[in-house]
Amino acid sequence: MLEQLEIVCDADCCQNRLGEDTYRLSMTTVGGTQQVHECSCGALTITITKQ
Repeated sequence: MLEQLEIVCDADCCQNRLGEDTYRLSMTTVGGTQQVHECSCGALTITITKQ
């Protein structure tokens, strides 16, 4: 199910799709995995996946 979700920029007036080309950083902790994407508008979007 999660594989079907799209990651999009959450900045005001921007809904760019974020993918492999915008991926910048990943960190895994006991709580889950956090991934950072940088949009062409300059905004950062963080996704968190619980394990």
